[in-house]
Amino acid sequence: MSKESGLTKRQKVIIQMLAQFTFSNPVTVQAISEKLKLSSRTILRELPKIEEWMQKNDFHMVRKPRVGIYLEENEENRALILELVEADRTKSSAMSKEERLFWIESEILANDGPLKYYYFTSKFEISEGTLVSDLDEIEKWMENYGLILIRRKGLGVYWTGKEQDYRQAVVTLILEELGKEENLVSDQKEKKRKKHPLFTLYAEEKVPFIQDMIKAAEQNLQTRYTDNAVQRMTVLLAVVIQRMREGHVIKDFATEIEALMRYPEYQVATWMGSMLEADFQLSITQEEIAFVTMQLLSAKVWQPQMINKYETENMKNRQIVIHMILKVERLLDMDFLDDRMLIDGLCNHIGPAISRMRMHVRIENHNVDMLKQKYGDIYEAVKAAAKILERESGVDTICDEELGFIVLHFCAAVEKQRSEGGKVAIVVACPSGVGTSHMLAVHLQKTFSEIVVRKVIATSEVDGDSLREEGVELIVSTVKLNTDFPYVCVNPVLLENDRMVLRNAIKDLKKRRNVQRAKGIRKKRVRRAAIEYFVTLGEEILQVLENIKISSVDEVVDKEALIARASMLFARNEAYGELIEQDIKAREMIAGTYISTFRMLFLHCMTKGVKHCRFGYVSLKKPLLAGEGIILGAMVMLIPEGEESKRKIYREVMSEVSGSLAENEQIIANLCLKKRNNVSFELEKYLGNYYQRIMKEYGEF
Repeated sequence: MSKESGLTKRQKVIIQMLAQFTFSNPVTVQAISEKLKLSSRTILRELPKIEEWMQKNDFHMVRKPRVGIYLEENEENRALILELVEADRTKSSAMSKEERLFWIESEILANDGPLKYYYFTSKFEISEGTLVSDLDEIEKWMENYGLILIRRKGLGVYWTGKEQDYRQAVVTLILEELGKEENLVSDQKEKKRKKHPLFTLYAEEKVPFIQDMIKAAEQNLQTRYTDNAVQRMTVLLAVVIQRMREGHVIKDFATEIEALMRYPEYQVATWMGSMLEADFQLSITQEEIAFVTMQLLSAKVWQPQMINKYETENMKNRQIVIHMILKVERLLDMDFLDDRMLIDGLCNHIGPAISRMRMHVRIENHNVDMLKQKYGDIYEAVKAAAKILERESGVDTICDEELGFIVLHFCAAVEKQRSEGGKVAIVVACPSGVGTSHMLAVHLQKTFSEIVVRKVIATSEVDGDSLREEGVELIVSTVKLNTDFPYVCVNPVLLENDRMVLRNAIKDLKKRRNVQRAKGIRKKRVRRAAIEYFVTLGEEILQVLENIKISSVDEVVDKEALIARASMLFARNEAYGELIEQDIKAREMIAGTYISTFRMLFLHCMTKGVKHCRFGYVSLKKPLLAGEGIILGAMVMLIPEGEESKRKIYREVMSEVSGSLAENEQIIANLCLKKRNNVSFELEKYLGNYYQRIMKEYGEF
């Protein structure tokens, strides 16, 4: 019997799902409907046509009430079924407009020369009028990446633009295509990729080599990228390799290369370039290294447990975040400033986001439409607040994709404000992008009124002892975990079966709580290490508060003279002053420390010149006009090099001091007015709250 297709797009997608399920693992109509975001009634309407198609082509589909649906076929026939449903994929009768646009974009970018109109009209069986309409939309899409679509009668259609912009566009399309392969097995993926023009632009065989390089980069930079960021960088480097093999290199680079050289990412990119040169016999130019540096700077990272607010750039970003939060508070008539998870999450997100926007690196966000529809008021409030980010970061316009990621943080914060009394505390563990994880957290809290999501963590960061100390009772993970801590594994879309498993887990936890109450819960034992930690933490907070210094200087001739005077603020003698000055200058070489909003230098370093944390201010009676702008004075923040075991505490304390400067402008005002007692009073409130918060996390208050 000859095999036939003739299916609608929706029917094909359903059959592709069914081909993955067997007698021992049937799938329910509900699971299909949730996965495809269609109603169960719609799926049921399509099944008779699908069953008819199966019978016509000698395939056997089994439907068992209260059990599910599966195909009673061997692997060979399953592969044949998938081939049939893909057989006329490039025909307009089985291809949606969205799919056709994707293929035309791919064809244009995969070819260096022009393609005739006839090539597209015959291949996709469409009229010239339809093609012209499609090209109008593709032209707008390409403009987003700085590319120009050229259409010339008699010659055809082709693209022109900068190589770096072209690569960004190609990476977006490849990532989109890879996302469609989620339900395909390896053989199916391989067959599909052989047919697709995109994969001629992608050195797929070098993916393992590239991923090893990215792991080494993470170790070098002491960071950890999200899985989505790793995938994006992998695809991008695979495209870079293929393009350079074909002789396509970056020639004109908009960003100043010298400005990028000060970042450690530039050194890592240089190392990556040397690896590519050795392995592929390519000549890596400075422009190519700068391009890779941009990708490393723009990549999303998992939020660390302690964000370093002490660095100058982080302090500036924290100011931006606080002003944005205040704006959203006024617009929504809600309180957010007490939400440390929101503040720290946004501070962690905003740095790479600014880098991406300044360097015109686009990132996909498929949640934008959903956010506009379901959280319209939050979206509009954040959009208004984002004007602050545009102004302070020098970015012309924040695109919807970047804005959407910021909105996700506020959505999670709004959901979190529900009453937490008596609720089950959980964390969400997920190896995928941060935005997706936060939305899963939001869905969980919407579905289960009896839980509260404390935070989102990477699966690699699961630590049972730490979670218990924080009062967490359950992990909800999107992958299986190797841990003895209570956890539930769910599908990211939270299927009905996942909800049922979660309900049972929550019931069990509540029963256990009642048993513990009946027996009398013993107070948690405080370990020696915790006592030592709090003693040192308290001592350093008191050292900062009791030794704040504010001094005045008539005038200085230049910035170096100001640094020299500031270095003596806490020096015991001239020798220690020279040591502190040397360390401050070494830090100054890494990145400038001028904060334009304060019109001050923010001088900070780790040094052997002090034994305890120190904070002070040197005020200039006569302002200094330097290259960066007018300088009114210099803040001085010193971290003792001290014992290795105490350095983490030193950094935490000074990080909180720095955070207070960004969040409380009254402290800066009092510094300028040289009101030491007022500065001490404000810092005491802030550091006292921090100390109490840390104690609560250990369960002592």
